[in-house]
Amino acid sequence: MASLTGEVLIEEAAPILDALYQGDWVHIGLMQADKPLTVAVSNVRFPTAVTAFLDCKNQLLPMGYRQVRDSTFYLSPNAATLTAEEWHRIDGIARYIRSQNTIKAVLVDGYMNSNARSSVKLRQSKEIADEVASLFVEKGIAPALIEVRAHGGRYPQDENQPAGKGRVRVRIVQL
Repeated sequence: MASLTGEVLIEEAAPILDALYQGDWVHIGLMQADKPLTVAVSNVRFPTAVTAFLDCKNQLLPMGYRQVRDSTFYLSPNAATLTAEEWHRIDGIARYIRSQNTIKAVLVDGYMNSNARSSVKLRQSKEIADEVASLFVEKGIAPALIEVRAHGGRYPQDENQPAGKGRVRVRIVQL
């Protein structure tokens, strides 16, 4: 039982919503000053309310500006593949960009740290940056918004960068 501290902790709210949606009443047990308290939640007009709530929730962006403004991806120059989590982040960033009319630019910077010659690192960093930029274009971002820059090995490898992979940093510039 939860205590009445002004804090509501709900773990696994979906079964509660499902029960109310199917016509059940839900009884919630609480403790107030060491005294049990039961609150009954009625299902009256609940389907209409939950439908409106879910419609609203589904229109929310998956990520906010603080989450999309600076993102890093690690790609192999020979096989630029993203993990499922990275695909999800690319999609979230693209949805955010499409929803805002204040985005001035999407900077896609490629970096490559390897033992290769400088010209090879520069080419590889451009390839991985172009790959990420093309994903944004596929997701509906105007190419005119995207600026691709290749840095080769000019900047040091970051501590999270896996060996043999290049780094692509995506930054959102907002008015």
